[in-house]
Amino acid sequence: MEESKEKRIGVYIRVSTEDQAREGHSLDEQLDRIKAFCKFKEYNICKIYREDGKSAKDMKGRPEFQKMLKDICSDKINTVCIYKLDRLTRSIKDLEEILVLFEEKHCDLVSVTEEINTSNAFGKFFIRLVILLAQLEVEQTRERTIMGLVGTVKQGIPIGKLPLGYKRDINNEDIKLKKKAIIDEEAAPTIRKIFNLYLKGYSYYYIAEKLKSENNNLMEWKDWAIQQILNNRIYCGDIEHRKSLKDKETIVYEDVVPPIISKDVFKDCQVLMEKNKKSFGGSLDYMFGKTLYCNKCGSLLCVSSNKSKNIRHYICKKCNSRINEAKVEKLLFDKLSNIAEFNMALTYNSLLVDNERLNEILNNVELEAPDERLKERKEEIRELLDEAVIKDIQNKNNAFKKWDDMDYEEKKVFIRQTIEAIYISKIPGSNQQNYDVKINKIKFKSSQLNALFNLIRNGVIDMYCNNGNSIYSIAKIDSKIELDRYLERLRKHYKIKVIEIPIRGDEWKSKKKSEELDNIIESVVNNPKCFKTIKIDRKNELLKGRFEKELHFHLCLEDI
Repeated sequence: MEESKEKRIGVYIRVSTEDQAREGHSLDEQLDRIKAFCKFKEYNICKIYREDGKSAKDMKGRPEFQKMLKDICSDKINTVCIYKLDRLTRSIKDLEEILVLFEEKHCDLVSVTEEINTSNAFGKFFIRLVILLAQLEVEQTRERTIMGLVGTVKQGIPIGKLPLGYKRDINNEDIKLKKKAIIDEEAAPTIRKIFNLYLKGYSYYYIAEKLKSENNNLMEWKDWAIQQILNNRIYCGDIEHRKSLKDKETIVYEDVVPPIISKDVFKDCQVLMEKNKKSFGGSLDYMFGKTLYCNKCGSLLCVSSNKSKNIRHYICKKCNSRINEAKVEKLLFDKLSNIAEFNMALTYNSLLVDNERLNEILNNVELEAPDERLKERKEEIRELLDEAVIKDIQNKNNAFKKWDDMDYEEKKVFIRQTIEAIYISKIPGSNQQNYDVKINKIKFKSSQLNALFNLIRNGVIDMYCNNGNSIYSIAKIDSKIELDRYLERLRKHYKIKVIEIPIRGDEWKSKKKSEELDNIIESVVNNPKCFKTIKIDRKNELLKGRFEKELHFHLCLEDI
């Protein structure tokens, strides 16, 4: 459009709520500057569009702006005069759309403070240059923000409010790390308990109600709160960024905060949550609910709704196959009793399944803590676990239950906690009732097989075993000073007898003596009042014999 052509000016002025108090941004101040400019240029102002208290983000939410666009389209105005470009919009994308519309309708844009005038070629070039520079600044700001975020997160400083179980390290001497996330030791046991209960198969609602019944006041317990905790990856040490943005890919920063639970536990819970999204009516009432898979088609078996005669069945709808639960249980026990994985699972999970006090103690242990932090609590944890086992012996409680001694509910909990999937096949027989079942594959939950090994590996707790009557523990102690200190602590509270037996030492060379030692070991280990065996290896100072490999100290509650 030529400069000499008559201009019909539409003045657009806008102020947001945040701009109201800023000098030079009021509507009247903008209008005064524009009027002075138009008077100097001898422009005719046809209409003024006053946008009061409106944000630049939403063009559709600005009524005066929409009126101005209609007037441009109806050719009532052919030039828009503004005080500054950001009064029109702060969005690069929106500005480009506005300029395209203005060009289509032969409408010019004039900015008073930035000397922008699109009525000439230079003005059009200049405003495009402004857009490019603004876009560059946006991208650079975004990159700096992301880099700053990454650096902050990698220092263990999550952005925003910390979830239950964490607090800021306000006592950190480094002022930059005062916002670092550390474990809140008062709340962390509750988090571990929530994950543990969910792995046992309990629902969000059940867990929330249980915490309420225990007068746990850390937060208002609702089923959605439990779900949020189980979905939050921070509890295994990772931070997720942009998780809530559907159009953006989630970024995961691994191992940046101290974990409250292991990654195995978190992974097993996610697998279980995926299973629970599908509705299998009454499946949690069944021993193998949400655990059995058809080996032929890979489908998760549904439970039969027919409970007549108290006979439970599992059904593969794709293969039209129906399997009796009793057959699966017998086959599972026969199979598992002969494989090492089950022995490990049974040994270590018996603590979690059958003894609530041991369960409570272990829920207060930070499984993934650094070695030095675990070792600081070594004596405390060992003492608590010893106390739990010894009290069971004194009260004549059977701390360990064999499969046949468990009731139906205990078997369900054990399977849910230990096994992720069982792939099974039905082998047809001579009639509908006469068929065989084959277990093709068993997948154990890694969290349950590995949960205690970290503590044992770090020498924080002892290895717990089943002697057929109860649970006893096996410890490895590296020095006489530690052994004496440990025995002294025990003797303050309990009357114990220490039976010392060399293993594969000089004394074993005699057949008579070897048989005698065998009998002593058998009588000690099988005695229900024997609660611990302490091993001293060959490198230890206590081993004096030339052929001695190990020295064992068997601890019993009374003389035998």
